[in-house]
Amino acid sequence: MKFISFILLILGSSQLQANMSQQQNTVVTVGDSLENCDYTSIDTAITDFMLEQGSIEIRVASKVYNETFSIMDIDAIDIIGGYADCDAASANDKDGSSFTLDTENLGGASVLIFGEEPIIVKIENMIILGSQTYTGIDVIDDVDLSLKNVKISNSRNGLNFSLGGNPVAILDGVVITDSFHDAIHCYNESAMVTVKGSSQLIGNGISGAGRGLNVSEGCQVDVFSPVIIANNFHMFGGGAIAASYGAQIRMHGVTIQGNRAPGGSAFLVMNEGTSLLLTQSVITENQYSGSSIGAVTYGAVVTIENSMIVENKYIGVNDITYSTLRADYNGVLNLKNVTLVNNDEFGQATIIAEGNSSVNIDSSIIISETADIFQSDDGTGSLNMTCAIINETDTYNGNETVKPFLELDQLFVNPNAPNGDYHLTAHSPAIDFCETAADVNADFPMDIDGQVRGVDQPDVNNGGIYDLGADAFYPDLIFYDGYEGQ
Repeated sequence: MKFISFILLILGSSQLQANMSQQQNTVVTVGDSLENCDYTSIDTAITDFMLEQGSIEIRVASKVYNETFSIMDIDAIDIIGGYADCDAASANDKDGSSFTLDTENLGGASVLIFGEEPIIVKIENMIILGSQTYTGIDVIDDVDLSLKNVKISNSRNGLNFSLGGNPVAILDGVVITDSFHDAIHCYNESAMVTVKGSSQLIGNGISGAGRGLNVSEGCQVDVFSPVIIANNFHMFGGGAIAASYGAQIRMHGVTIQGNRAPGGSAFLVMNEGTSLLLTQSVITENQYSGSSIGAVTYGAVVTIENSMIVENKYIGVNDITYSTLRADYNGVLNLKNVTLVNNDEFGQATIIAEGNSSVNIDSSIIISETADIFQSDDGTGSLNMTCAIINETDTYNGNETVKPFLELDQLFVNPNAPNGDYHLTAHSPAIDFCETAADVNADFPMDIDGQVRGVDQPDVNNGGIYDLGADAFYPDLIFYDGYEGQ
């Protein structure tokens, strides 16, 4: 009898494990009809599995769903689009399409994800047509979120991270556009957000008070190539990027283009403990009508390395305080291997520093045909510049590694063409200019094209082996890029 009881116990345990296994790998479909699909509503499918343990996968047929949905009280859930119908979903036969949430006339966030207990959420191949009154995706508390091939448009904020918990998000191929306010709004001291792949934050700020990134309260954001932040608008400051109160933003290989704001149209970074690191990136065609296209203030730090700041435009009324870059009230601005040329300062300084702010320039090319390089109206801003080519000598005297040079056509391949080419010419005086390399971020030490610095050109004698600006010169660029894979 004991033996039989033991066998029954084993069988019962096996059945329990089978049930748990089935529970942990549940797959359901959502689509047009219950004849072929398990559900016709995404929210209903999610609700049916709330409080269940294990992982749920919801495969969604590509159609328009007039609904919002909430995710909570689930260990892990995948909501995956890309299926022509439920038969294809059942067979896991993807066609690359997306399902659409049309929430324009519905209340609340299009997608609410609430992790009172830690949950893992993956969403792929989804389009949100939101309401300008509510957020596209609202993340609260302990959520591990992965978004891939997701587009959010016409929401209040595209993606919002509220206070509380430790949310982590990875955005891959996410496009957020036409938001009433911000594309990504993060006010969470423990949040960590990564934006990568073909992601774009474009055309946000329809209200006149929006940004591509609005990051505060210690939120950490990493953005990687080839992400684009473009054509966002704020009526006061920080069109593309606004960072404050301990936010940490690191960007690599990013394009910041065509954003608008009176001040800081490309970036506005404020408050002690807040920082922006920008490497191997391009800041171009941004427009400002007030102070600058980039501003750092109130003890914040901005570091720009191996990057180009070119062809940004002033569109306001002339005023003596306007400049391309600005540091105020103990702000720190570091430029290392930067090409800063062909920007419109409207006859004023390229960089202004006031209120005990400091500007540090190394291994850079900074040229304006109409403006001095540096200005401090109150006399408290400081400039430390080594190893640079600039357009005038009045700004910085007595340093033999800083030399004036105005001829852009000799420095660069084609600086005055549309979408100008700011690679160094074979005869550029910026080649082999510095004896020592700039102290750049060790994770991203290469030039804007991903090429190694410090390759000495044997027929050039300009005093060093390190090139100035964003570009490191190679005599056979095609061979180097194609063969070396850089």
